[in-house]
Amino acid sequence: ELDELLAWATRDRPGATALLEHVLGREAAQRLEKRIESRIVQVPVRQTASYRPDRRRGWRPRTVAVDEVAGPCEARAMDPRNYAADLRAIERHYAPAEGASPEAYARQVEVWRQRDGEREEVCSTGDATGGWLLLRLCARYGLPAYRRRRQKLTTLTVRAPQGFVPKVLWPQFQAMVQVFAAARVEVDNEILVSWLGAGEASATLCVEEQDDAR
Repeated sequence: ELDELLAWATRDRPGATALLEHVLGREAAQRLEKRIESRIVQVPVRQTASYRPDRRRGWRPRTVAVDEVAGPCEARAMDPRNYAADLRAIERHYAPAEGASPEAYARQVEVWRQRDGEREEVCSTGDATGGWLLLRLCARYGLPAYRRRRQKLTTLTVRAPQGFVPKVLWPQFQAMVQVFAAARVEVDNEILVSWLGAGEASATLCVEEQDDAR
């Protein structure tokens, strides 16, 4: 992972703020993924003479440890205002220095366009929420967004200044997607607690991995 970060930093030469955002963004995504995975522990079967791992997929029996960030489910009310505040903070961070008016956003894009020119960027949004969010951001900046024939429903093509997408649009989109993902996890926890109770909702489930049937 460190090698990947060093390669990225060497290639893109980000500033101190961009480097910090990149590292923190990766950390937040990993912690969220571990929090979800922590509900399931995979238990390997005993090794036998006929045991063969599926090398095509790189599969190996393993045990997923419960991460410390995934505490027990608690019955508490989710407050959407907290997540809305996070989204507004992200907006402020990427907004033009002159303000968040439509004119300011348009001028911000035009500065990038005059410097870098334009090109098509193919973006995978992950799900319907991501697609809606990216379309909304594109509308804010006045960027054409469309889907080419045979592209997936979760794929959008955006015509934008070359440096604007990796430096402004995509980091902003990723940060906001993480907010929505965190909100979904909290909603899932509330549903589980209401359905099963706090004790059972926090229970660890085991899935046994077995050899392919012959």
